[in-house]
Amino acid sequence: MARRWIVLVLCVPLVGCPAARKAGKRIMDEVGTSPASSASWQGYTVRNGVERLAVCNNGEPASWYLQAGSGSGADKWIVFLKGGGGCHSVEECNTRWEDQTHLMRPRNLGRDPDSEGLMSPSQAHNPDFHNWNKVHMAYCSSDQWTGDSGANDRNGGYHFRGSRIVDAVFEDLQTPKNTGRRDIDDASEIIFWGGSAGANGMKQHVDSVTERFPKARVVGLNDSAFTTVVVPAMEEVMRKGRQEMIEMMNPQVDDSCLAAEKDVMACLDWTYVLKNHVSTPTFVFMDQFDSNSLKLQGISGRDSTHALAFKADVRENLEQFDGCYSSVAGVHVLATKDNFYEMDIRKEPGRDAPQYTMQEVFGNWYFDRKGPKRVIAP
Repeated sequence: MARRWIVLVLCVPLVGCPAARKAGKRIMDEVGTSPASSASWQGYTVRNGVERLAVCNNGEPASWYLQAGSGSGADKWIVFLKGGGGCHSVEECNTRWEDQTHLMRPRNLGRDPDSEGLMSPSQAHNPDFHNWNKVHMAYCSSDQWTGDSGANDRNGGYHFRGSRIVDAVFEDLQTPKNTGRRDIDDASEIIFWGGSAGANGMKQHVDSVTERFPKARVVGLNDSAFTTVVVPAMEEVMRKGRQEMIEMMNPQVDDSCLAAEKDVMACLDWTYVLKNHVSTPTFVFMDQFDSNSLKLQGISGRDSTHALAFKADVRENLEQFDGCYSSVAGVHVLATKDNFYEMDIRKEPGRDAPQYTMQEVFGNWYFDRKGPKRVIAP
């Protein structure tokens, strides 16, 4: 279901944030009214982003991109939440600012976003979706797209407004005069998806998107970030991280989860939310040896007890989904890469068994074509 807002008191002066000190005079909200053009993408800054609280960690308005659809895809939309990890303590966020500043401030609108995989405009590479409208929301909030907290002493002077950014971009898309493009309210179909941290955001927002666009067919696509902890020692680490996230970021979670669980902590178990509370039809990709997930849990070697437990966990989690794709290649995030249409896997063991790409399987599921809609490598 939709998200339920949880309001906390905001904010201390922006200048306390180390990110804001570097930003200096770049905090100019009005710059968002003028698009920056490049190739097939049009880059935008959220309109009146500071007033609408749709800002990055450093307090500047977030940015996003639009690639206009055409022909049969003119009323169809793909909306993507970019991933990029996050931080769960002031110390982690300070380190992230020093090492990965680009993930905590607005993206340079002169740089094109991902244009491979599902986001490719090439009919040869992406025949089903090449001419759809495509939206890329650039990640700059370090909060899995869920936060709603202003800068304060408790969170180190950073802003965590991922949830506000998602809402603001959709609102801008629903006001076509702001972009010079067609109105997403006229959409007949919407694929709302994310990769890694973006997939976690997708889980929390997708039912709200379905409610926002009642005339459209809306589906979700979860690319990676779909497993549970298999190393017992990591349970406490994850619990502490979620608690710090609650205290620092005021995460906005799926409304039906919060209503049922009455506990924000439970609703920050991303896999649990998708399996038990998301009602929008969702296709799942998850590699059974996802490199990022294994690294986060300190797992090395595919033959280790924990690695095999991880594989079994992925397979079990996928059982309830009527559309899924699961490789054993150690891939983390697939649908933004050319592997979407180039990497193929077997559904059954044996060299002569048919092989399928994620592009084929997702297309079978989405368009209800003949052919496998669930392919899980043995």
